Amino acid sequence: MRMVSAAPPASPSSAVRLKAAVYRSDLGQKKRTNEDGVLSLSKVPLWAVADGTGGPEPARVALTVLKENAQHLAAKNQEVLVNPSTTARLGVGRFLESLFTKANVAVFEAADKILDRRIATTLCAATLAGQYAFVAHVGDSRAYLMRQGRLRCLTHDHTLAAMQLRRGDITPEEFQTSPFRRTLSQAIGMSPALEVDLLELRLHPGDALIVTSNGLNRALSDEVIQGCLEADGTTDQRADLLVQKVSEHGAPDNTTFILIETEPAQHRKVRPQDLETTARASFLFKDLSDTEWHQVQPYLELVDARAGETICTAGDDPLGLAVLVQGRARWEQAAGETRLIEPGETFGALGLASADKSLETVTALDPSHLWVLSRPRFAEIVRLNPTLGGKLTLSLLESLGNRLGVLTTRLGQILDAANGKL
Repeated sequence: MRMVSAAPPASPSSAVRLKAAVYRSDLGQKKRTNEDGVLSLSKVPLWAVADGTGGPEPARVALTVLKENAQHLAAKNQEVLVNPSTTARLGVGRFLESLFTKANVAVFEAADKILDRRIATTLCAATLAGQYAFVAHVGDSRAYLMRQGRLRCLTHDHTLAAMQLRRGDITPEEFQTSPFRRTLSQAIGMSPALEVDLLELRLHPGDALIVTSNGLNRALSDEVIQGCLEADGTTDQRADLLVQKVSEHGAPDNTTFILIETEPAQHRKVRPQDLETTARASFLFKDLSDTEWHQVQPYLELVDARAGETICTAGDDPLGLAVLVQGRARWEQAAGETRLIEPGETFGALGLASADKSLETVTALDPSHLWVLSRPRFAEIVRLNPTLGGKLTLSLLESLGNRLGVLTTRLGQILDAANGKL
């Protein structure tokens, strides 16, 4: 069994290659100063957008911290290219988090020299390591993913209204008219405490990633943004079209964005299999939002097993929760029970709940791929992201409860048969 943490080997036509990364920054029609900042370092690569308040200084200071540490980030990315394990991938996210913390301190220090106004900034950054994209985010700047004709916002806005909506304190209708929609709950330089959202996604050929200040989504709906990204032409032409549409809709704020596009597949018939779709249908992940799924991804290993290979063995340390996403496997328990595991089915849930030795042996019948969440990584999620960890824990408890109910019913049937009641 091999931990590969990557999609199965792809043909050259389906490999992910960077096509272009372009940026635009527009003053808008109602602002006298552009308080946005942009960093575009395609050789690292590192792209970031900052949307400051109190002048251009906070965005500039925050982006300078990222720029000064870009080569260290490149080294972290190289580790992922050599071995894309959860350790290497989580290392990229944690390094980005440390840079955001440094930026927070730097903006605070800059604020001490400015007596007539308060300063702070949002910050959203993205980096690539092969097919992996990592996003770090604080504030209401956003990251969007355009894939196969669908635009998705990957980030949660850190505003009071958005926080109230996520907690269920207000309805979606109340959110639309809330006076707190643009009131930041956190930003770089706002408070010594900082909680950075970290996301990971696996890029596909033909994907587009946008890192943007809120000027874009203040002016344009998701439908209009998607229409611009679907337009024929070059990456530059699509970026210009976005700026044009913002202007046509009144450009109420500074608008700064970076548009990152990957090369499409060379042959349309060759498409990378989306192993995420099957995994997200499993009980543990089915209730996660897009953002929550991308927060979980750095903790998941993709296991590659050959036909006939043993994936886990009874009596060994538990593998953890595994979701079969491709192939078939045979599950056997020490008591002699067996079953066929097909794509979308899981095993090993008890491995998240208990550190006891495994009670099951699983063997690949075909070349197979499985997403695996180990008990130590699950514990990390619970510790570092309690909200997400709590959601996963509830799904796990529900599944184990259902399983216990089935076992109780079977035990009752066995006892009835033993007592001659059946």
